[in-house]
Amino acid sequence: MARDDVFFFTQNELVNELEKLIIESKKELWLFTPYINLNQRFEYALRKRIDSSNWKVKVLCRSVQEKDFALKSQKLFCELPNIEIRSNENLHAKVYVNDFDILITSMNLYSHSILHNIEFGVKIGYNNKGIIGNPIESLGEIATDTADLISRKLLGKTKIGVDPFKELPHLFRISKPEFKKENGVIIEDNLPTGKLSATKLSKKLGISKSDFDQKIKSLGLVDDKVITSKGKSAGLSMRVWKKENETSKYIVYPEDLDLDKSN
Repeated sequence: MARDDVFFFTQNELVNELEKLIIESKKELWLFTPYINLNQRFEYALRKRIDSSNWKVKVLCRSVQEKDFALKSQKLFCELPNIEIRSNENLHAKVYVNDFDILITSMNLYSHSILHNIEFGVKIGYNNKGIIGNPIESLGEIATDTADLISRKLLGKTKIGVDPFKELPHLFRISKPEFKKENGVIIEDNLPTGKLSATKLSKKLGISKSDFDQKIKSLGLVDDKVITSKGKSAGLSMRVWKKENETSKYIVYPEDLDLDKSN
């Protein structure tokens, strides 16, 4: 695999490169960063690809609590048709990978870091073919080449003691699954998205599930298990749960839904 070179970036140039890495990814994008709170530029970069049905995104973060992963950013990622989010509380590395480039940096995908911190990053480019054919295998395969390239270009050495990518694919696999969506179908959802099932919301409101269902129907939010236009305006949405060969659909409701003000 032919390599272009190693490039060093800081501050605005680094932000430009990460934005470019997102926009120019063809088939897959990997984002490994402890903290996520997307600024407008990164939001725009993701939204440009939001209708790309063959584009897959994998995110590894420290946690999906709002202090680590902004709820607004979670919702944007969840709009993507093919997305997998995992968490690992020990994550400290910041590594961003698309089909052709790897960006190793000190910068989180976090607005405060981008605006206020002094950040550095190193990009390794490949010019003949994409890095990610099957990322789980490919990242491991290029690890030795990449480590050697960094050591030769930046350190003046021919060998390096630690392989910076050796554990990357394995780390993603062993980290906690939080959200997975394939071809628009939600397979796993453990995110604090601000929406609850009827069972959970009725329990929170202190009423029975049957009374809740009757109230929702009388308000015109749902008709025969179908969300009405009024229900959509109130924030109701359909969630699909897929496990092995079974697929089921259910309605989720804003956890702050006020049944007395929905008339």
